[in-house]
Amino acid sequence: MRIKCIMLLFMAGLFCSKLFAQDIITKTTGDEITAKITKVGDVDIEYRKFDQADGPVYTIPKTDVFMIKYSDGTKDVFNSQPANNNNGNNNGNANNNGNGYNNNARPDQVQPGQNNGIPPSGAPASYQTFYDNLAPYGQWIEHPVHGYVWIPNVAPGFVPYSTNGNWVSTEYGWTWASNYEWGWATFHYGRWDYDATYGWLWVPGNVWSPAWVTWRRSPGYYGWAPLGPGIEVNTALGTTYVVPAERWTFLQERYMGYPSIYEYYAPYSSNIEIYGRSTLINHTYVDRVGGYTYISGPEVVEVQRISGRPVTRVEIVERSTPGHAYSNGGMSIYRPRVEVRRDVVVRPTAVVRMNEVRPLHEREEHYRATHVEERHEERREERHDAVKREERHDANENHNARENREREHAVENRNATTEHPAPAPRENSGSSPRTGGTTTQPRNSNTTTGRQNNNKTKTTTTPARKPTGSTGKSSTGGK
Repeated sequence: MRIKCIMLLFMAGLFCSKLFAQDIITKTTGDEITAKITKVGDVDIEYRKFDQADGPVYTIPKTDVFMIKYSDGTKDVFNSQPANNNNGNNNGNANNNGNGYNNNARPDQVQPGQNNGIPPSGAPASYQTFYDNLAPYGQWIEHPVHGYVWIPNVAPGFVPYSTNGNWVSTEYGWTWASNYEWGWATFHYGRWDYDATYGWLWVPGNVWSPAWVTWRRSPGYYGWAPLGPGIEVNTALGTTYVVPAERWTFLQERYMGYPSIYEYYAPYSSNIEIYGRSTLINHTYVDRVGGYTYISGPEVVEVQRISGRPVTRVEIVERSTPGHAYSNGGMSIYRPRVEVRRDVVVRPTAVVRMNEVRPLHEREEHYRATHVEERHEERREERHDAVKREERHDANENHNARENREREHAVENRNATTEHPAPAPRENSGSSPRTGGTTTQPRNSNTTTGRQNNNKTKTTTTPARKPTGSTGKSSTGGK
């Protein structure tokens, strides 16, 4: 009897474990399918029936699926009209948004198969693309809420969509053109969040956008701020979503579209006043190909009127490898279709626990200390090079001066021989003037020779030597 009870309990436990390990597909008709999801693609969802783990793979169009509830408790809600970016979640709930962005799950468990609004070019990417390509420029952190997040190694004062970049006008609206090598990912996918202890954190996402920001207009200024994790277009354009004033960057409106816009930012101390007089900019662009709506920012016509100059549209060109570049009026950028597959485990190679991360102020102090030394070394090298250049310059000048002096001496000697020939040597060349002798002076001497005759002195002067110099001319006018 005891053995039978144990067997019954074992079978019950096995049944329960299988029950809770199943995925549930809810169709738009309300019907449910118990399954094991194998892949969520751009168009179809692949699965095996729950009671046939080794059976055939079935396919169902995503347009026929309302929601998938996974065995781990997470959900993906699919919208049959993605162009509206609205799945009925207008309360700011970050768990399930229009693009499937799950704020409470790890990045490798969220947003499976959502189309990122871009005509795919080349092979699709995964979160591993972000993990691998961003690792050299920062550190991946295991965040208790967002899962794997990334902290960049940047100079103090970094603010997303404000530091080291500018706005360009594209068909999608105002697009952030970053000068960071990793900007192709962090300013067009995912969201930025600010932690009071650790600073700015990037939370990966799989939906591409020209920029994940919200815009405002204040008298004399345009302003923008990063959207937080889980915030979608419909929420950002609503009245309930508020970004703190200190998160905003305000730009003098007539400089919108300038390359060096950072020179015209308003000081952060003025943010509260400027924000208080601002209104929301709710212009959008609907991508008919990908089926997504982007926040496009100020109207180009308005910017042209205010600035008094035309705004040139920049064409976006697809790039096949991670990175971005700007040339010939175009912006080539890597913006792949990012897929999340539950049958493939992806994670950063090196992960730092949250309690092991240096606080922001310590990282900034370390950056200043290490880069001050680097700058000092650069300055020492610059001074060394400058000294060497000066020495080479002086050596060249001295060489030229010597050649000029030698040429001048040769000319002066020829002139002196022609105009004032030396007297014939006498047997008593060293006799005194009183005996009628002549004292012979060295050639090119400036001294005078005199001959006394009846208390009168006749003076003869030899030609003066020209002073040395680059011009070879005498300041006294002598030959």
